Amino acid sequence: MNRFARTVAPMMLLFSLSICLSAQTPTDWRFTPLLSESPLTLANGSSVYPGLPVMSGNTLTFAGYKPDFFDPSGIYQSNSGTITKIADTRTRIPNDGRRFDHFGGSLIANGDQVAFTGAPTSNGGEGVYLSQSGNLSVIADSSTTLPGSTSKLASAYFADGRNNINSERLLFSAFGNGTNGLYSREKNGSLIRIADNSMLAPGTNTPFRSFVDAQMSGNQIAFMNNAGGNDVGRGAYLSVNGVITTIANGTTQVPETDFLFKTVYEAALSEKRQVIAGRYSDGKRLRYGLYENTSNGLTPLLDPNTLLPPDANYTYLPARLLASDDTLAFSVYSQTPEGGTGFYEPLFVNRGGITEKLLQRGDTLDGKTVSFFYPLQFDSGRLLMQVSFTDNSRGYFSAQAVPEPGAVAWLIVVSMGGAGWKYARKRHQKKSK
Repeated sequence: MNRFARTVAPMMLLFSLSICLSAQTPTDWRFTPLLSESPLTLANGSSVYPGLPVMSGNTLTFAGYKPDFFDPSGIYQSNSGTITKIADTRTRIPNDGRRFDHFGGSLIANGDQVAFTGAPTSNGGEGVYLSQSGNLSVIADSSTTLPGSTSKLASAYFADGRNNINSERLLFSAFGNGTNGLYSREKNGSLIRIADNSMLAPGTNTPFRSFVDAQMSGNQIAFMNNAGGNDVGRGAYLSVNGVITTIANGTTQVPETDFLFKTVYEAALSEKRQVIAGRYSDGKRLRYGLYENTSNGLTPLLDPNTLLPPDANYTYLPARLLASDDTLAFSVYSQTPEGGTGFYEPLFVNRGGITEKLLQRGDTLDGKTVSFFYPLQFDSGRLLMQVSFTDNSRGYFSAQAVPEPGAVAWLIVVSMGGAGWKYARKRHQKKSK
């Protein structure tokens, strides 16, 4: 009997796990509603619609939109339902005297620091501004010469959902007359160039063309160069203490294959991880995967077809990579061979060598059925996301891993050859007394 139990028990465990792979939110991640995407009433009695927020601690910072207005009319913060104004169209611009006419939709925040873009007129004059402890200052404006060039700043933006401000630096992208680049405001107040379009992408003879999805961690700054066409310089780069190196681009060999990347289209950087999403052709079809930059070089992390059973009509693309400490979050996008696209679904987290499903359409959250979601930002282990429901309501939630005392995790692990890809879906049960 004992021999029978030892033989059958593992098979029953796998059978049980296949049943448990239903559309339910894992119990070791706590979802917390933060803000409803509905009109918010301000202290003066007026109302605004919140744009996509950024999270710092328990505070959400966002651009506010008036009904039927294209540009934001103010920058606001929400903490436990209390709305605080950072700046609006009645706020005077430092060193200028004029009031803001409008604001950009992108911003970054950390603690009492909020950085945003705004302009005094509707036809130019944009600048980058910092609010700290209620004091407003200029980081760069239309009178600022972009470092490494003779161009004056014309416009600027912040990478969406990235924690690009701390006590040491503030990171933003900017355009001038013929110049575009990535810049940092340092702790000593100086403005320095990280990279711009006058510089060649390392290992290529083509210049950088764009600086999107910039992100920083410690003294590391990662950014994407989304060059067009078959430019081999399109890819992910890392700047450390002023030295730029290639994480991966069109000259990089895909690990454990004989092929080069056709596209490296996303990256995620944290204190402990550097991960990219890329695609290549094996001569028969396009292949997509996640790859991690380690001390041993670039290594395969996940093939999305190990997460979702491959369908003959679909290719699964990993997308919207976000990292915090040792945890990576990403969605999976479906694409037909003819080039059609589907929704971002589902949402996964990878940590400790295990990947688990966190959320998908049809799950129940806050008593309602999820119809769509979009991960926005990782902040100190908390994942911020926008969630829509089948009742047409929409709001912002955070998800945080919470250890459960006495919980038992059942794991199914699938190894895929030398790459060692793994997939697991956790299911917790309290120990019986």
